[in-house]
Amino acid sequence: MYRRRILLAPGTKPVVRIQRTRLVKGYATEIPPSATGTLPPPPAPKKKRGVFRRTLLYTSIFAGTFYGGSTLVALNSNRYYDFFVESVPGGEALMEIAADQGWDKVPLSSIPQKTIDATKDTYNKLSSSISSPAPTGPKNPDSPSLADRARKASQAFITKVERNPNAPDYSNVGKQIEQKAFQFSEGVSELAKEVEAALRKSGVPGIVAPPKKKDKDEVLPEYEKEWTPPKGKQLYTGPPLPIGFEPPPGYVLPPPKKQQPTEEKKEKKDELPRLAPKLNASEPVIAQLAKTIDSLAAFVQANPSAMASAQGVLSIAQGDLEKLGEKFESAKSEERKKLEKKLEQQAKEYEDKLLGLEMEGKERLDKQEEDWKGVFEEERRKVIAAYRQKLEKELETQGEIINQRLKEEVTAQGIELQRRWIREIKVRVESERAGRLAKLDSLSTSLKKLERTTTDNASFLDQNIRIHGLLSALRATVRQALESDQRRGFRDELRVLRNVASESEGGEVLDGLLKSQVPDEGVEPRADLVEWFTTSVAPSVRKAALVPDTSAGVLSHLASYVFSSLRSTPSPSLASNGNDVLSVLSRAEYHLALKDLDSATREVNQLQGWPKRLVKDWLDAARKRLEVEQALDVVQTGATLASLSVL
Repeated sequence: MYRRRILLAPGTKPVVRIQRTRLVKGYATEIPPSATGTLPPPPAPKKKRGVFRRTLLYTSIFAGTFYGGSTLVALNSNRYYDFFVESVPGGEALMEIAADQGWDKVPLSSIPQKTIDATKDTYNKLSSSISSPAPTGPKNPDSPSLADRARKASQAFITKVERNPNAPDYSNVGKQIEQKAFQFSEGVSELAKEVEAALRKSGVPGIVAPPKKKDKDEVLPEYEKEWTPPKGKQLYTGPPLPIGFEPPPGYVLPPPKKQQPTEEKKEKKDELPRLAPKLNASEPVIAQLAKTIDSLAAFVQANPSAMASAQGVLSIAQGDLEKLGEKFESAKSEERKKLEKKLEQQAKEYEDKLLGLEMEGKERLDKQEEDWKGVFEEERRKVIAAYRQKLEKELETQGEIINQRLKEEVTAQGIELQRRWIREIKVRVESERAGRLAKLDSLSTSLKKLERTTTDNASFLDQNIRIHGLLSALRATVRQALESDQRRGFRDELRVLRNVASESEGGEVLDGLLKSQVPDEGVEPRADLVEWFTTSVAPSVRKAALVPDTSAGVLSHLASYVFSSLRSTPSPSLASNGNDVLSVLSRAEYHLALKDLDSATREVNQLQGWPKRLVKDWLDAARKRLEVEQALDVVQTGATLASLSVL
């Protein structure tokens, strides 16, 4: 159990934190001497802690140690501070708390060390006086000696002084009261000597310590003897069990007897007055000495036999200490008043000096201002005279320049008037001449327009004649090559058409056609191509439709011929979408029926194998006719465009 006390100064933050340790008694585990009988059987062994509890305990200890140590290291190492804040969870929050509490700025002071030294000195003197051998009196082996009790009580007064992180630095205050602190320590030493002498006279070391009284919680309860236990259980009749213990398995305890209320008058002990609460903690050393005297009073009070002899000494010491505190306060107030008076006197002196300096400075400024005004007026007069002379010179120069400029302007105006008169004379002469020559100009313009119109008409006529000849030659070529009932040559007609047609009207196409043998041989008429396909080519292809593309023998041809005769021939239409021979022939016959030789040729060109070989001659003839038709279509398109451009 820990109890914390804070030593305060007037109007300041806590300076030190004092931690005091108090001994705590445990539960009663001894059997009273009046108990008789045998001990009960030992209790059942406790179960071992589980793995989860052990792991949780170790983890908590490790985490507390790690976070506490890491916080202290991070306050002293910048590199570890960065690692702790960035990598450890919760490190940033801990460092913020440390910064708020000011743990990284802990000033040192000499007051705590002096307080500790004074306390240790007192403790050593008390220990030496208490540990002296007792003159008379037998010792009880079962009870501890008075020296041991005094030593334990003294150890309770050893305080652990720690710095408060929020406290200001009182190092200067400690230096100022250093001499007074030593005087207080000497007073405490004298007081301790008097207490020792009183204890020796009363024979405190030889007194046998009274037996310890048990607390209410440690008194063993009394049970009712006339009580019937439940079934399956036996009444426990052994010695009384200590608090916290249960009877063995199979036994039960009877309910405790009801205690009759008794009225006992407690005698109040004579208590020594406490000095620490009365004194104001304006001076840390006085407050510490007051606490030390209170601790000695508490120690003396623990020994009733020594209280009478030591009470007077402690009362005198407490009174002296109170008077000392009052004198300290009165000295402070007197010093404060003296200081205020000195400050007021110095303020008046400085105000008088400041007023004198202000008046002197004002006089100097006035005198300097008058001097500057005189100098300014003199300089102003000089500047005005200089500017006046300069202005007169400038006016004379500007007058001369203006007169010269006026002369030049009059001369320029005379020259300009002469030029204007000459220009007007020329304009009038030219207007008269233009009136006479205007008719000749209009006649020449009209003649040029008539010549241009005649030339345009001649070119239009020539173009029309050429286009007419081109169309006539085209019709003759079409009639000879495409519209005849039998195949005829048309090279002469094609040559005439090439001579009339220009390059933009299909001349290159006609040149390519003239270089081939088609104009000499001619092309098959459309009706012959349709009849040839329907009567000869299509039946032959149907018979060879089942012949394979490669390695076809006589048997393959015979089988294809037999099976093709058994198959039904589809009617010409576009409904058959397949790529087989019969579908292709059906679509080709449909296009030929519509006089679309180009589409029929494209369909037949899709055949492969033996069917492709059978239609090769027909395809060549159809391609020649299509080439001639396309060439003549190109020429006809060019002639149409030329006739439209003439319009």
